[in-house]
Amino acid sequence: MKSRVISMILAFVMFIGTTNVTAVDFAADTLTQPIDVYALIAQSDERAIVTCDLISGEVTLNEMPPEPDTYTPDNLHTAQDVITNERQYFFGNDNRKQITNTNAHPYITTVFVTATFPSGNSFTGSGSFVGATTVLTAGHVIYARDQGGWATSVKVEPGGSSSNRSAIPGTSMATSSGWINIEDFDYDYGVIRIAANAGVGWFGMSVLSDSRLSGQDIVRYGYDGDKPRGTLWVDSSSKIAEVTSRSLHHHAASFSGSSGGGVALSSDPAKLVGIHVAATSINGVPAYNRAVRVTSDVVAFVNQNRARCDTAEHRYSAWRTVNTATCSSVGLRERDCRDCGLRETDSTNASGHQWGAGIIAGMRTCTMSATEMKTCMKCGYAEVKTLAAFGHDWSVWVEITPSTIEQKGVMERTCGRCNLAENREIARLVEPFSAGDVNGDGKITIADALLVLRYLVKLSTPILTDDDARFAACIIDPDSGEPKMADALAILRRVVMLPGALDIFHPL
Repeated sequence: MKSRVISMILAFVMFIGTTNVTAVDFAADTLTQPIDVYALIAQSDERAIVTCDLISGEVTLNEMPPEPDTYTPDNLHTAQDVITNERQYFFGNDNRKQITNTNAHPYITTVFVTATFPSGNSFTGSGSFVGATTVLTAGHVIYARDQGGWATSVKVEPGGSSSNRSAIPGTSMATSSGWINIEDFDYDYGVIRIAANAGVGWFGMSVLSDSRLSGQDIVRYGYDGDKPRGTLWVDSSSKIAEVTSRSLHHHAASFSGSSGGGVALSSDPAKLVGIHVAATSINGVPAYNRAVRVTSDVVAFVNQNRARCDTAEHRYSAWRTVNTATCSSVGLRERDCRDCGLRETDSTNASGHQWGAGIIAGMRTCTMSATEMKTCMKCGYAEVKTLAAFGHDWSVWVEITPSTIEQKGVMERTCGRCNLAENREIARLVEPFSAGDVNGDGKITIADALLVLRYLVKLSTPILTDDDARFAACIIDPDSGEPKMADALAILRRVVMLPGALDIFHPL
């Protein structure tokens, strides 16, 4: 105990949202925990580690080995000074800036903390990942004597509301006996453990000498309660004003909710040198904001409370099968790290069916379909499918009866699969220059219709004359006396064999 008169007033450096959350039955507060455990805590060194399991409620005490304090003693104030530690203040201008891309490192490793206490009240604070499953925060974020002791539930949200990460429940907590016993802000630090690796990385920690800290530019990270809930803010406009054996004093702007947030040198923003905890007034006058200094004791505290695999390889259990792969579904197996609980999953591809010989029902022909059923020899699954008709495999058309002037010819093709024969007619031949055979080639084609059209528009060379055989062939309707557009259309109808096309043709 320090001899000076010190009044510690904790006004939770968190954003107080007294939502009256119903308290969960919890055996790890000062009212129900067996008195002998807390009697031991009361007699322990301030640096002793007190842990609380959020699942079972069990509280344990682990004494830290005494080490000589090699840091400069706190002799900055006289014994007559009245020092209070309370809500943060703004010193000069508010130079805080919001971090919007909190998915980037190191912002994603700064967490938004929500803690519910036996009193039913919920509070928010800040923290920093210092291992794959370990969050460093302020002791009062997780243990508050005036709220019933240990938090009954804790959630951490990497990057806050601006990130793409979900909130993660804590599984255990730890703080120092110095905080539990006398709420000494020099020992206001703690950790929150989560069950599995959040996969966001973590801050480093630097234990630096007084000379390497004093006067250095800093950056303070935190989820300040006067800003939109869960948004991350930083202030990098301040320097370390004073260095004591266990605290750093600065004037970076902050507000309730930033407690537990990290303090780092601007020259090395991914390594913590402090944990932001409170504002300090001397004789009623705001003096500075304070952070717990990262010392060898704090590093030892973190190392003792984080999983082995935070800094080493995971030690996995044996694989256990969740789903066995089948012919048609993917298999799944998983294993857990014995230290941090990280779960690893592995999938195996579906093996695919091994079909037996199919059974075909019905005769599959050129025009008829059949049904096939086949069964997997591994899983017994039966599959039924329709086998479509083959369709005919036709040969080329072959003339079997030539056409003459008197009769039509016949062409035939045959299916090579079922031998079905199919016939079609060949138009009769016509005498040269008969009706419609304008060019006299013995056939009526589209060329004949074009000659009529050329005549009608005076393009024929030479112009057809009345005594020309071609002139007579142009006239399909004998009553007209001369070629007309209707004659050209009649020839076209004959070419494409439209119904009735032959009825108007006459012999010459």
